[in-house]
Amino acid sequence: MSTSPHHVPSLALVRHGQTDWNKERRFQGSADVPLNATGIEQARAAAETLAADATSRWGSPWDVILTSPQLRARETAEIIAEHLGLEAPRVIAGLKERSYGPYEGRAYVDIDQDTFTYLFPAHLPNVEEVEARGKELGILEGVESSKDAGRRSATALAEALQRNPGKRIIAVSHGSTTRCLLNTLDEWNISNPGLRNCDIRYLTPAQEAHLHHIRSALS
Repeated sequence: MSTSPHHVPSLALVRHGQTDWNKERRFQGSADVPLNATGIEQARAAAETLAADATSRWGSPWDVILTSPQLRARETAEIIAEHLGLEAPRVIAGLKERSYGPYEGRAYVDIDQDTFTYLFPAHLPNVEEVEARGKELGILEGVESSKDAGRRSATALAEALQRNPGKRIIAVSHGSTTRCLLNTLDEWNISNPGLRNCDIRYLTPAQEAHLHHIRSALS
């Protein structure tokens, strides 16, 4: 994501590298799946990008790296931390992937289009109505709601900012969680696209301001 040349982002979001389940297009959710060889290379490339941006774009290094507790995210964060010379990643439970309940492990191709509509709604303000209907139909039983995933990940990052004042933070998480987080920070007025494996997203000034507002509410 592009940022103002005068804005030095305090937070970078990184999606974990590829796993075999990503390659096979399977729902991962809470499952612990390791990076594959491609995912390891993607994590190394992301680390190089983060290092280059810190040096050439902002002249301000990264200080802390956080990670979801799930294996694919932890492995990605460990590779990035080693490349950047940071301390071991700090595990943050709130950054875990959105739970997909009974769909975890299933291939996308085996899910009908109507079900996909409820699993991945447009993520605009009516997302709660769409997901409520999905629950009524029994489609979303055991699936974490989009807004719940957005709230708990935003709260987790706000708490991390509170514990690390003035620090520049990298947070390694997951595709659905990151999308829900960004939509939360945009007050669900924008449908943010999902991140590909090891994509990097720097928060905009408006998104950071919302995160700091959440942080202030925690004080």
